[in-house]
Amino acid sequence: MDRGTTVDAVVHRVLAALERAGQVCDTPPGSQSLEAMRQQIIAMLSDPPWYLNTSAGQVLFLKILRQIASDASDIVKNTRQDPGSCEGNIRR
Repeated sequence: MDRGTTVDAVVHRVLAALERAGQVCDTPPGSQSLEAMRQQIIAMLSDPPWYLNTSAGQVLFLKILRQIASDASDIVKNTRQDPGSCEGNIRR
């Protein structure tokens, strides 16, 4: 699997995780809108920054994306366990 395919696969998973999280809580406390975050990632992929052309840049980008996906999964889990954790921004 080449690096481009790996980045594409991770981006797809991150966007899906953000979409799932946004369905239960659009704007977690202390965070920007999850939909805004999705749109920023999509925009960045349409006009990739220079560092995505380097191996080190791709590794860092993948690490950040994986953390975003993990955080989005935590938002879903935490909001389902404690609906008040979203401070009134819950979508149903």
